[in-house]
Amino acid sequence: GPIGQTGLQGPIGPQGEPGSGISEWCYFYGSEQQILSPNETVKFSTALIKSSGMDYTDGNILIANQGLYRIQFYTHSLQSDVGQYGLKLNDTILTGTSYNSPNGFAIIDVPTNNSILNLVNLSSIQMIITITNSVGTTIGVNVSILITKI
Repeated sequence: GPIGQTGLQGPIGPQGEPGSGISEWCYFYGSEQQILSPNETVKFSTALIKSSGMDYTDGNILIANQGLYRIQFYTHSLQSDVGQYGLKLNDTILTGTSYNSPNGFAIIDVPTNNSILNLVNLSSIQMIITITNSVGTTIGVNVSILITKI
């Protein structure tokens, strides 16, 4: 026989689980020489890309939203074999984020909104971030940090 009339719309179902993926991110880098005293903050000159929950001003990375964050950083120091860099969150050194190498990686818990993250010279000596263009045709990146909320 013929098809009947369309019935009434049913009730709206329950909200689904939040989607997974990266909700906050930033990539900051620099190419200028820096002379850093012990406990001095590394500066980045360029904010290449960032989400609305991340910002940067004069060495301070603002993380607007609490949560778990994956962080990778790079420094190119004149004395790379003796230097140590690490992360501070709201002026507190984060355990497990200090590296005696130019590269570091960490997953950190940011417990409060509007926290300030810094990459810091944790060496007991002055460190010199060098300009890296000795083999290339352009000035290369000598400091960088990549942050993603996970």
